[in-house]
Amino acid sequence: MTTAAATLNMPKSFFTRQRLLKNGTPVIFMGMRKFLSQGESWEVAKPDELYSQVQLLIKGQDLEVIKSYVAFIKMSCQHLEVEYEEPVMLPRTRRMITLMKSRHVHKRAKVQYEVRTHHIKVNLQNMTGSSCSCFLEYIQRNIPEAVAMQVNRTQLMELPSQIIASSLSTNSSELQ
Repeated sequence: MTTAAATLNMPKSFFTRQRLLKNGTPVIFMGMRKFLSQGESWEVAKPDELYSQVQLLIKGQDLEVIKSYVAFIKMSCQHLEVEYEEPVMLPRTRRMITLMKSRHVHKRAKVQYEVRTHHIKVNLQNMTGSSCSCFLEYIQRNIPEAVAMQVNRTQLMELPSQIIASSLSTNSSELQ
């Protein structure tokens, strides 16, 4: 009987355990927790995504808490050697809420509350998809209370073949 490693053209040390089903076909249990039978093929890994820019928009009411969190992000970027631009303080938004002191009478007696939201933008440069997701998970696990973060990613992609072909054809017709 041939081993499953020889059947799938993989090194024998790659598998952690091998079992046989009732009909005699080998099933391999790998460290990645995926079962493969004899007829299945190995999946080819997809290339990692590339991001030219990952923009973090950090919002909150307490400016000192936001500044300390941005200092934590900068320290994490320096420690993990992630390229980043210096954080930019955006204009704060101000929302006024007017409420009446009494529900039914005394309509002239009102109270006004002001809610200020501070925004800071941090741009991370040239990251791969796996490093981006790992870094974002790390900083999001340490996000303080009453602070929100919005993440925008700019992915680098190849031009479609139709666009490349059309641009080559227009360039060649211009040269003639």
